Amino acid sequence: MSSEALSARDAIGAATFEEVMAMPAPPPDTLLTSLAIREFEFGELWNRGGITRKERRLVTIACVAETGEAASVDAHVYGALHTGDLSIDEMQEVVLHFAVYSGWPKATRLDAAMTTQWQRVQEERGDATKVPAPAIPSNRLTFGERDARGAVVFDEVMTFPPPEPDIPYSEVGVRGFVFGEMWDRPGLTRKERRFITLACVCAADAATPIQSHVYAALNSGDVSLDEVREVGLHCAVYSGWPKASFFEAVVRAQWARIESEGGPRTERA
Repeated sequence: MSSEALSARDAIGAATFEEVMAMPAPPPDTLLTSLAIREFEFGELWNRGGITRKERRLVTIACVAETGEAASVDAHVYGALHTGDLSIDEMQEVVLHFAVYSGWPKATRLDAAMTTQWQRVQEERGDATKVPAPAIPSNRLTFGERDARGAVVFDEVMTFPPPEPDIPYSEVGVRGFVFGEMWDRPGLTRKERRFITLACVCAADAATPIQSHVYAALNSGDVSLDEVREVGLHCAVYSGWPKASFFEAVVRAQWARIESEGGPRTERA
């Protein structure tokens, strides 16, 4: 690549960094900040098509929250809220969804970042509005109703039958809470929840969940093959190429499986 092209990519990266992060780009005084952050991460990755900027936000926040690295978590939450790519209500849903797939301890750190960075954004705008109260349905379902609803939603989301409610993990956890409550909530679209989930299982390098959620995302038709591959590339930057390499291998295997079954479930209906 010519020096002129590299200079142009650096300039695009600096401008995109400021758009995405809502703060000045770091000076290109080390290889990390010049080649990795300015030129590739923001000069190329964040300017690619394939998935929307909001969807890239969801993937990024899940990946950086998985690391638990405070500065990165704070910076990306601030950027998402400051630009309006994610509303505070959507951000609360992101935290809840992340909690399910990466655990309450890491989600507690993300929740604190959301509160702190929202207050920062509001102070910069001269507004003292606090984080709004969470959206809790007024017509809470009974446990039996949640289990029944969870079985239906599980089949819709995962595109295969739900587990039997024969142990606490599958009855109370999977059917009752994850699919009976969390996946059925408003606030984020089902497709947006797919992006958070895919990023979480990739970042965690969780072999079985990667296979089931890649299969479900593709088989449901909620996310296209090209979109899933963009998730893999984006995760490579924020979670590392080794984890993304495994993710991409799973994508290839699960897409081959879906094709052998006659294509995505929606096309077979």
